[in-house]
This record gives sequence, structure tokens and C-alpha cells, in this order.
Amino acid sequence: MDLETIIDEEVTRTVNDLNSNPTTNPLISIEPEPLKAFLAEKAKERADAIFDDALLLEIRNRVKAQINKALMEDFEGFHRKQTEVLKQYLEGENAAAVLDGTDIVGSDRYRQRD
Repeated sequence: MDLETIIDEEVTRTVNDLNSNPTTNPLISIEPEPLKAFLAEKAKERADAIFDDALLLEIRNRVKAQINKALMEDFEGFHRKQTEVLKQYLEGENAAAVLDGTDIVGSDRYRQRD
């Protein structure tokens, strides 16, 4: 579907909606064709910006989705590593396991003193 067809369909739909609305009906129902021509011209003037905005929005949404997917994968990897370290800690006897600089401590000598 080309842009002109989209504009024509949207202008026709808008004019029909306006004609069926009792508050706007007296203003436009007398001559809908000039209004359609005016709206179509305005839409064509804005079409490039509208298209660019829509394209940017689609790109932004796809980028967000990919970032969220990557973040979840990273979190799952971190969680697996954290689980493994905790498992090693629980299986060890008073051993300290390190997870990216965070100590999981099993002995009193590593605990903060009050």
C-alpha cells in the first residue's frame, strides 16, 4: 500500500467520522470535498516527518527489545554463576567464595565486627 492510498483512506475516514459527529457536523457536512483536499494536502506535507517518526519509533522499540533480551540473558548468566558460588559455599566448610568481588563468607574472621 503506497503512502497516497494511506493518506486518502485516512482522510476519508476522518471526514466521515467528523460528518457523523453531531458537534462538528454543521461545520463540514456542507462541503466535505474541500475539507478532504485540505486535509490530504496537509497530510502529504507531514507525511515525511510522520514516516520518519514511525520508523524511528519502530527502530527504538526493536532496540529496546534487543537490549532487554540481552539484559535478561546477562542476568540469567549472573544468576547461574551466583547459584554455583552459593552451592560451592554451602558444600564447603567455612570457605569464602567470591562472586565478582562480593564475598560470601563462612567464617567469623571475615564478618564485620560491631
